[in-house]
Amino acid sequence: MKKFKIMTVGLVVALASGAVANQGTSGVNDHDLGTMFARGGFQMSVDSVKQPFVKLDGVPSGSIFAFEGACPVGSLPLNMAGRTIVGSGRLDDGTLDHTYRMGEKGGYQRHQLTLSEFPKHNHGLKSEPDGTGGSGSVRTGPRKPVKVVHTNASGEGGYHENRMPYMVLNWCVFN
Repeated sequence: MKKFKIMTVGLVVALASGAVANQGTSGVNDHDLGTMFARGGFQMSVDSVKQPFVKLDGVPSGSIFAFEGACPVGSLPLNMAGRTIVGSGRLDDGTLDHTYRMGEKGGYQRHQLTLSEFPKHNHGLKSEPDGTGGSGSVRTGPRKPVKVVHTNASGEGGYHENRMPYMVLNWCVFN
């Protein structure tokens, strides 16, 4: 499998059919970018680029690409720090029914569980009124009531990581 230095986001990048990609080079290290394809028959083949720099003719304004390196000429950095791209439209997977709208933002890097998010469970407590229950049992005389005992609270109420595994890239928008 080839390592691509430039990746397209097919959901966001709507490339016009018949668009032409021109490769640009400048001195430093070679990077094998391979060949990339997108919907509509657009193809870009870059055999060798001295820097992560590719000029794309026919790329519509607003197209978004991810780069492992600086944004190329003709594009600007898009502030996507700590975010991932989600496709627009309705999602109903049986656990969530939501319509994602263009430009909508959401989600959390870290999350603190609420009581309603804890799994349903019980804490057992064994009590032997005659004291035969072993360590921790209650010894009482005949017909003496046993007090209700509560378990101690556990946990520290902290937050947990809520991000999927990730790779950091620069998101660049073409103007």
